[in-house]
Amino acid sequence: KEIDPKLKFSVLTVKAGPNFVDALKFLCSVPWQAVLIARSKVLVLDGQSPILAAFPKVRRPWSVQIWHGSGSFKKFGYDASNFSGGRSSELLDLMNFQSGYDLVICSSKNALQHFSSAFRVAEDRIEVFPLPHFDDFFEAGPELESDAPPGGLSRKLKILWVPTNVKLFPGKDQGSRLADFASQHGFAFSEVARITSRSHPGSAYLFKKVASADIVVTDQSSIIFEAAYAKKNVFILNPFNSIDDLVEHSYLNRLELEG
Repeated sequence: KEIDPKLKFSVLTVKAGPNFVDALKFLCSVPWQAVLIARSKVLVLDGQSPILAAFPKVRRPWSVQIWHGSGSFKKFGYDASNFSGGRSSELLDLMNFQSGYDLVICSSKNALQHFSSAFRVAEDRIEVFPLPHFDDFFEAGPELESDAPPGGLSRKLKILWVPTNVKLFPGKDQGSRLADFASQHGFAFSEVARITSRSHPGSAYLFKKVASADIVVTDQSSIIFEAAYAKKNVFILNPFNSIDDLVEHSYLNRLELEG
């Protein structure tokens, strides 16, 4: 609107949720979302869109994909197909979920190869932009009290536990063990137990949770990038049985993990 007040801007905010009510809301919104997409010249996506996938390529608006634009620790898209809990590559091909984008955004030239593979787009369709700013969300972060006693803090340090998806790693129970550790050592502890549309990396809700934490712990969540921007201490708990399994499921190599 700053460029041209005549430009119309719409937001598709309804996503398929994990429960029946959210799924019903999504189904009811499909015709409305399809009409908006059909009328649009440009579509900016932050994730998969089954509605866009249903459009013939000749009728699609010019599409920009910013999913994981700030960075991705775990493999995603086609790179994660056929993993436990992920979609099969055959389904991705059939539904055209992760391909056909006109432009893909990422934050580093070092990620070009990975994003090209994850979205199956040529590298010349991937644009590297500077890291995004989250200043407005992080201004509310915790500050040490000025009258803190020498040699210590006047409040408990806060640990935030953000697992990617607890259903993918049954039996690990890392959250409970981390909560016990926090209690034994005098830390405050909070948890975002599931990555949903409300608590997904990129959401204001999760930004504010990160802003109020001192330490962010995760298994594979890309929240590590937002936490790093906020200058938080970040720890990673391996959700797999070995370093080899973690290397297979992530974009890090063994030297980076061990060094």
